[in-house]
Parts: sequence; structure tokens; C-alpha cells
Amino acid sequence: MRHLPSVTQIISQVGRYWLNFDNVPPDRLAFACQRGSDFHRLAALHAQKLWIDEIPDSCAGFFHSFTEWFLEFVEEVILVEQPLVHPTLHYKGTPDIIVRMKGDSVLTLPDYKTPRVFSLSWRLQLAAYCELARVNDYPVERVASLQPHPDGGLAKFEDYTESLTHDFAVFWSMLTTWRYFNA
Repeated sequence: MRHLPSVTQIISQVGRYWLNFDNVPPDRLAFACQRGSDFHRLAALHAQKLWIDEIPDSCAGFFHSFTEWFLEFVEEVILVEQPLVHPTLHYKGTPDIIVRMKGDSVLTLPDYKTPRVFSLSWRLQLAAYCELARVNDYPVERVASLQPHPDGGLAKFEDYTESLTHDFAVFWSMLTTWRYFNA
């Protein structure tokens, strides 16, 4: 069986020229990565109604913001941090969550983002995850980034559904490029 690249691996390797963190001090980047990992772990535990033993100070505000959003908008959790594989395009990825939001009949795939600054790569990642969800029998109709507020304020929900077709076409070209250089 050949190696299946992940959505994150494809976007970060092919997009390394415009996703450049060279100007970010290494200790600051490491802190942000750890905070993001901690937050994602806490959000997954919360969504699955599992025990949370400790909330690191570095992500307490983010977590509070997320739990408030979750309480107000999420009707049903469909999937949490489940690895998915595309059977024909041969890539993999792990969406943060798929939910049915209150008052909706459709499924929504939000992706948690702790950085304060928007990245175009978010749209590509969401389009790739949406395609993975759909081919694995999760009929997602809405995708969005969810940026919890670092101080516990209102989370920002940014819908990218209208650009899904275009964004997936860009991701697919990145997947083709990744395969070219990693054949």
C-alpha cells in the first residue's frame, strides 16, 4: 500500500512558500503549537462529554469561548477527531468535528483555529475535509473556521461554504503537486 499524505502535510509542504513561519521566534511558535494541541484535545473531550482533568492556563480563555459556542449552537455531535481516508484520491485527514447545529437539518464541519490571523490555507483544509466527509458517508453541507476568543469572549464562526468548489480544486492541484514531488 502506498503512503497516504494527510491534508495538513499536503498543504504545508506544497504551500511552504506562502505559509512561512521563519519570522516567528521558535519559542513563540512552539508555545502556539502546544496551546493549539492542548485546545484541540480539550475541545474533543468536551464534544464527547468526557472527563477533563485540567485546563492549561494558556488555553483557558479559548476553551471557555468554545464551550459557550458549543452550548449555544450545537444540537448533535456526529463525529469527533476521526481519521478519514479518500478511497479514490488517496489522501487522509482528521476533521476536528462534524455537527448538526441547532435548527439545522444539514451537517456542518467547523475546524478549530486558535491563531488570531486568518490564513487562506484554512479554506483549502476545510474543502479537503468536506470531501473526505462526503465520500465517507457524512453528507456535510457547511464548512467554517471556528476561532475561539483567547480571553473567553465570543468565538468567531466564519462560513466558507460558498467557495468549496473552488477551494477543493486548489487543494486537488496541491495534491497532484505533492504527488509529483514525492513520487
